[in-house]
Amino acid sequence: MASTSWRGATNAQVKPNAEEQDLMKFSEAGNSAMRDIRSARLAIFNGQPTAAIKLMEGAKTSIGQAEKEAPTFVTTSTMMINGKAVEKMSGKEEVNKVPFDGQLVLGDNFVMTPEKKTHIDKANEHLQKGEHTKAVEELRLGDIDVNFARELMPVAKADKGVDEAIKLATDGKYYEANLALKAIEDGVTIDSVNIFGLAPPPPQ
Repeated sequence: MASTSWRGATNAQVKPNAEEQDLMKFSEAGNSAMRDIRSARLAIFNGQPTAAIKLMEGAKTSIGQAEKEAPTFVTTSTMMINGKAVEKMSGKEEVNKVPFDGQLVLGDNFVMTPEKKTHIDKANEHLQKGEHTKAVEELRLGDIDVNFARELMPVAKADKGVDEAIKLATDGKYYEANLALKAIEDGVTIDSVNIFGLAPPPPQ
């Protein structure tokens, strides 16, 4: 994705724009569902079927909430070249998926310098507090190229998979239940967007 003309503006407190903030939102319910799915697989492995079924039922409830939240995660990003918008990319086709986790990833061309390290250290402090937008602001001030990688869960497939896993586990088919849960994890997709390749923020 092409970089924009405002990336080098390190002398001003440029706040992350609306597109960047929307991009870094994730579904708490989706995150909870995936944690329960992974914990249920571990419980099956440890010979704790009752605990596994309880975790799956919790995942089922969380997935239902995540499905209701899905439309709120639809975003539209603008690709910029030389400061001009050349293409809008809509996330509407991903309405059946919810982002449940994500992480900031440095660009492949990153070269550490003392100044950049200072900004990265400050960004890490913000990330530890869950302050993602402040972390992005700090990275922008250091002119550090960064991508945001989101993990997306297909909610309809996950809902069906959990139903199947609960039935299998209830019938004593724990190996098959584990495979059904694994299929949900395997269905997770990852998208990566260059944070500073989105539309520029409005003038401050």
